[in-house]
Amino acid sequence: MLSNEEQNKIEELRKKLYSKSNPTPAVVKRRRIHEIPHDVKEEWDIPEEELPAVPTPEPVYHSRSALFKRLLIFAAAFFVLSLVVATVVYFRGSNVVSPNNITISVIGPVSVAAGEVLSLNADITNRNNSPIQLADITFDYPDGTKSAINLDLPLKSDQIPIDKIAPGETIRKISKSILYGEENTHEPIKVTLNYRIPGSNAVFTKTTDYSVLIASAPVSLSIDTLKEVISNQDLTFRVHVVSNAVVDIKNLLLRVDYPFGFTFASSTPTPSFQGKIWSLGDLSPGQSKDITITGKVTGQDGEERVFHFFTGTALSADDSNISTIFINTSQTVAIKIPFLSSQLTLDGDTSDVHIIQSGKIVHGEITWRNNLTTDVNDASIILKLTGPMIDQTSVLADKGFYRSLDNSIIWDKSQVSGLASIPAGGSAAVQFSFNTYASSFDVEQSFRNPTITLSEDVEGKRVSEANVPETIKSTLSRIIKVASNLQLTANPVYSIGPFTNTGPVPPQADQTTTYTVNWAVTNSYNRADNVVVTATLPIYVKWLGQISPSDEQVSFNSVSNQISWQVGQLAPGTGFINSPKMLSFQVALTPSVSQVGQAPILVNAPTVSGTDNFANVPIFQTINAVSTKLPTDPNFNHGEDQVVR
Repeated sequence: MLSNEEQNKIEELRKKLYSKSNPTPAVVKRRRIHEIPHDVKEEWDIPEEELPAVPTPEPVYHSRSALFKRLLIFAAAFFVLSLVVATVVYFRGSNVVSPNNITISVIGPVSVAAGEVLSLNADITNRNNSPIQLADITFDYPDGTKSAINLDLPLKSDQIPIDKIAPGETIRKISKSILYGEENTHEPIKVTLNYRIPGSNAVFTKTTDYSVLIASAPVSLSIDTLKEVISNQDLTFRVHVVSNAVVDIKNLLLRVDYPFGFTFASSTPTPSFQGKIWSLGDLSPGQSKDITITGKVTGQDGEERVFHFFTGTALSADDSNISTIFINTSQTVAIKIPFLSSQLTLDGDTSDVHIIQSGKIVHGEITWRNNLTTDVNDASIILKLTGPMIDQTSVLADKGFYRSLDNSIIWDKSQVSGLASIPAGGSAAVQFSFNTYASSFDVEQSFRNPTITLSEDVEGKRVSEANVPETIKSTLSRIIKVASNLQLTANPVYSIGPFTNTGPVPPQADQTTTYTVNWAVTNSYNRADNVVVTATLPIYVKWLGQISPSDEQVSFNSVSNQISWQVGQLAPGTGFINSPKMLSFQVALTPSVSQVGQAPILVNAPTVSGTDNFANVPIFQTINAVSTKLPTDPNFNHGEDQVVR
């Protein structure tokens, strides 16, 4: 740090230099410098052997210059090499394999019915300049998928080898499967390509996703039950399951989740697991299964009970869990406690759907009850009959009036005295009946899956708690399904038919005579499934094995002497609007002397049976036995049916 004296000198010098009043300083002439000679020795006085050897340092600037020169040369070479590589890549392309240059296009239907075969085409295109090799493509399917080759095998993934795809090449691979799932749901399918590139052991992947809509379930589920019930009343569910698939459905289950307030009573068949799960086994295409569930519902007026129904397949026959759900539906039942309740019974049946045969008389009964603690006055009952199968001329009403204008039966206090005043807790009943048209050619032209609907309205008046008259009303409806008429006719002949018959006519004891038996099956309103005709032969009649048409499925059991004709499915109107289903077969009769004067039976009473597809009930008919009496043979004469000696 400067002293005060030095600072003062500097300050005075500054004033002299910058002051305007200070005169120009005088120029002082510099003195001339004279050279003073000095004697400088050229060498040190120290002896040479005592001087240390000092190495001559290499100039620093030479090392830095060489380093910079090398860096410059390297940068120039790298630039030139990069330029050459870029030029080659630009004009000749690159050998680098990129997943972005590989495309997978999956071609298939947007929707498919569950249980049908799904075929997916995967087009793999290699847009790289190098091949991809050791490749394979994998289709990953959702749970519940089955193999299209073996339905017993689940198909989680389908791996298809490809081997090699050349540059610019497109290869198509096809995967087939059978999807099962819930209706109107999208099932995801993942498609993965695994591949390697030349000179590398690494595995690379390319994936894409595909989605298929399950347009329809492999089974259909219908539930018949009451929409409204009275608390603590029996409630019955009739569940009908039908296979819509084109292949067999394995290990089918039905599960019902009961709501609070429902008490299970019984079912047909009995549950397989936990009182609410039914194992339906395997269903072939078009096959159906029926389950009837009965119980009681309790609750307050206005409450609702929701029942949930699930169908699907299990992994195995003894598994109680549904692995793949086909249908998830619900049924809501409202609990009502009507002031004036009624019950409609048809032929002693109180179920919601009643089945009848055409041409049969329906007997009905209406029972009413006052659930109030006060009287109900001026009550009336109106029953409306709807359906073209009703023969209006046959309608009868006990103490009621049939109004043909609107097909209604009316009961009121002018006809039924008990309706004038119904005491608290009181009940009574009325009866009615009507007939349905029998099947005929004219009827067959217009009726298909015929139904009859019965709608009942019960009204009355009561005095409310506020002493105000008010009308109370109760409604009820029932459905009648008319089952198809499955009928069989049997006509024996001798002189006509597809076979040549031999032997004496009339038949002679201990001699053989052959006959032709013609069967004809007709069906009326609804489709008939699994139709079979069976009959047995007497001990003295022999089966000759001759049938016409020859392609009909006919079998004969020599132990039981039973003939079985598997007719199969019969369309509605068979035998009415088109030809009946017919079969002819030949038998040989060898009567005994004990049968002289008799007309021996050729075929014991045949039976035709099947299932009505609409009414979902068994239908059958048994006719009289077939004898040697030949009413349809034009050459038959009276008395030629009896055995002679």
